[in-house]
Amino acid sequence: MKKTTLYYSLAFGKNDYYLQSQLLIISFLAHCAPNDSFRIYTDNADFYTFFNDKIEIILLDKNDIQKYIDSNDGYKFAIKLNIIKEVVSEKKYDVTVFLDTDIIVHKNLETFSDIITNNCYMMHKREKTYAKESKKEYWNALNKIDTLHYHVNKKSNQWNSGVVGLPRHQENKMNDALLIMRQLNKFGVKQHTLEQVAISVVLEGSGNVCPSTDYFIHYHSNKGAWSHMYHELESLKQQGSNLSCMIDWFRKIQTFPPESCPQEKFLCRLGNKWKNSIQKRLPF
Repeated sequence: MKKTTLYYSLAFGKNDYYLQSQLLIISFLAHCAPNDSFRIYTDNADFYTFFNDKIEIILLDKNDIQKYIDSNDGYKFAIKLNIIKEVVSEKKYDVTVFLDTDIIVHKNLETFSDIITNNCYMMHKREKTYAKESKKEYWNALNKIDTLHYHVNKKSNQWNSGVVGLPRHQENKMNDALLIMRQLNKFGVKQHTLEQVAISVVLEGSGNVCPSTDYFIHYHSNKGAWSHMYHELESLKQQGSNLSCMIDWFRKIQTFPPESCPQEKFLCRLGNKWKNSIQKRLPF
């Protein structure tokens, strides 16, 4: 029996998130397997009516979003982890895969869920070891808070949570990740990847974590080079292109921009880091 896989994303608050998620959806439709489905959680359901018969749209109330953020001491991305926890509790899917809006699919997904059901949790890629961070902010916090039964050592890594692929029956683990995320927040960690670290701690402490870079591009640190693509896609839609034309447009792209700024472009990377830091501190 073919596995059923749900891919889903969260877009709220800023127009760029809606445009990025639209590019994500088109890339998904270009590469999805027959038993794959897509769901978008959003405060702007009208933006996605174009995809009505192809995806599931879940409307989030803006007041409820803000209340949830406030209940987590103002940490904006707590809602991402809460939605992951809710989705993995659903029984109808063999595999669920959360995708950030600034992700695209660049390879056929036919075999992707098999990796997850063969005892490998999926995140986007390994980023850094806590013990080797320059400021060691997470390392210090993780050694002082209660990480439940998940052991953190000098080889423990932070993984990029632009992709979080899980098999069934992981709701308890994601609830644990929520508890660790809240402890990191209360401890006073100032970085903006608390949910990412919490998920990494839980999944590394539970088994194998595998990178998903063969299937996905995560351009979070080079959005300036990618913005023309999602704006061009929106222009095609506004000009009356149908869904098939938009998928064909995507399939004809032979070369994508770099996932991140080239190493030598220090000012580019520094500028993006500063811009992202400012944006994350602003109310949505």
